[in-house]
Amino acid sequence: MKRKIIKEIDGESVSSYSFGVKKEILETVAKGPELKKFKALVDKRLKLRKEAWARNERWPSYRDIAPIDSELRGYRHYWRIQYTNSFDNGLYKSTKTLRYQVGKCQGEFGTTWSNSRVEKNALFMYIRHDPIGNIELMNLANNELVKVKRGAASSEAFIKVNEGEDNE
Repeated sequence: MKRKIIKEIDGESVSSYSFGVKKEILETVAKGPELKKFKALVDKRLKLRKEAWARNERWPSYRDIAPIDSELRGYRHYWRIQYTNSFDNGLYKSTKTLRYQVGKCQGEFGTTWSNSRVEKNALFMYIRHDPIGNIELMNLANNELVKVKRGAASSEAFIKVNEGEDNE
């Protein structure tokens, strides 16, 4: 399955920016104004860094850069929450091996993290969103329930398998 290159999302060019979230996910959850604001923040941070380097300083002042970094993290978390909220009935495939942020379900709200591992290309069936908004998926290879925290970076490793798609 060949991966398509995404150069534009919702009318906003994204070709020369790294968002910290897969562009395939951004394409489904991000809006143009959000992307524009994110890009402006990245450009502002780069400008501050260049100004610091011009003054022979290694980094800009923490007071200047921390609010920008905080807002960038907030956008990433928001987009991941939107993505985890979009999970619904169907099959999902893991795109990489996960050794963290994915736990075994224990009761209504509990999760155990020891010995929880998801193999690459494992097939999962969506079960439900728990009352907190975390996702419960069943590994079809061993019928084990795993829980993915709402908005966790590991949620990006699960993509929906579309009917008739060539799964390699």
